[in-house]
Amino acid sequence: YFLQAFTDHVFHLILSIHIPITSCKKQEKYCHSKAFLRPVYENDLKEDLKQIEKIAKSINNEEARVIDCSGLHIMPGMIDIHCHLLHGVDDGPEKIDLSIAMLRTAKEQGVTDIILTPHYRRGMFKFDGDLVKAQMIELAPYAEEIGIKLHLGTEVHVHGDILEYIEKRKVYTLADTEYILTEYGYDTEYSYIFKNTHELLRHGYIPVIAHVERYACLVKNPKRLEELQEIGAWIQCNASAIIGEEG
Repeated sequence: YFLQAFTDHVFHLILSIHIPITSCKKQEKYCHSKAFLRPVYENDLKEDLKQIEKIAKSINNEEARVIDCSGLHIMPGMIDIHCHLLHGVDDGPEKIDLSIAMLRTAKEQGVTDIILTPHYRRGMFKFDGDLVKAQMIELAPYAEEIGIKLHLGTEVHVHGDILEYIEKRKVYTLADTEYILTEYGYDTEYSYIFKNTHELLRHGYIPVIAHVERYACLVKNPKRLEELQEIGAWIQCNASAIIGEEG
């Protein structure tokens, strides 16, 4: 059937990666070859089953139903940007069979793409880029058969040498973009988070701060999240926090 979407503002069509909670109102530069979002203005959408089939200024069809999508996001699927399902790597499953089962569950829940983000943290998680690639190559055919596309990334516990690690490709950015998934210790001071976020932005990287509901300095003062977004950072919350189980 056809779905005709009207909005007084911009609605966003996902191109490659979707950040669950973003600074969309603040962000202006959406268009990029590997951007997360691109503005689309008052277009019609042709929807076939659960996939957006066509976008055009006007799609004429007598059977079209009109849905007011003002203020909403229209997505052909969900993209998991923070995931530890890769087998044989840090705290992922030991066996590939469990990774495949997790992929099937993700597909049932509407996920179309997954960025695999093994940890890098000094003294706890050693990041082996060659192993990560090899494990993804082994898993990819199963993911393709299920209908999910896999991408590489890293969840990087921020330290003083993070820029060197990124630029020397000792860790992976999210799906080979300028976005980098960053995490901190639970008791990290806000000044340290702000300083490193600003430094990454200054060098052309866009930090996606992982599971912000875990950091005491942000939980105690949520206004600081707005400050981080205003300088250009993106914010990620775990689903468990959104549904009230955590955070």
